[in-house]
Amino acid sequence: MSLSYALLGLLSGDRPMNGYAIKALFDEAISHVWQAKLSQIYRELDALEAKGLLVSSIEEQRDRPSKRLYRATEEGKKAFLDWLGSVPESYASPKRDEFMLRLFFGSLAGPELVAREFRGFLGHMREHRASFENLHSHLAERFPGDPAMERADRICREDRYCEFIRRRAVLLAEASIAWAEECLAELEAEGDGRA
Repeated sequence: MSLSYALLGLLSGDRPMNGYAIKALFDEAISHVWQAKLSQIYRELDALEAKGLLVSSIEEQRDRPSKRLYRATEEGKKAFLDWLGSVPESYASPKRDEFMLRLFFGSLAGPELVAREFRGFLGHMREHRASFENLHSHLAERFPGDPAMERADRICREDRYCEFIRRRAVLLAEASIAWAEECLAELEAEGDGRA
């Protein structure tokens, strides 16, 4: 259900947005806390419009295909604000983690395979940390002349709440890296470097 509210929040501003711009904003600013595929976004946009929480219109363009623009209705804005004022169902991160599940069965896999998994995890987490350390949105460049994307760029660069999320992502990545390095070192020490 949070995808619905993320979309309502993005579309509660004064400028309507099309699906591709919404997906770009998701990828730039929201993906580290909530991910969605373009097909999921469009499916949810249709559902929200059917409920009367969004409206859409077609914008004709001279040099490009027409695009469908979405914006929240007053009812949609109210639903979004009600959601913001409510208590989250959980403060914990989702509990589906394939790497941790595989690690649980490490005694069956053996130290060499587990060490390989840790190396892969470390590479991924280092890239993940770097992507957040260097997070500077360039949506306005990708969507020139689009006021919604210019606003999104400002949010990604200047908004302290966006910065709070970015800092958490960096700290979680750093903690995960430290943990994995420690575990890998232990495996390698026990196996005299064979792991």
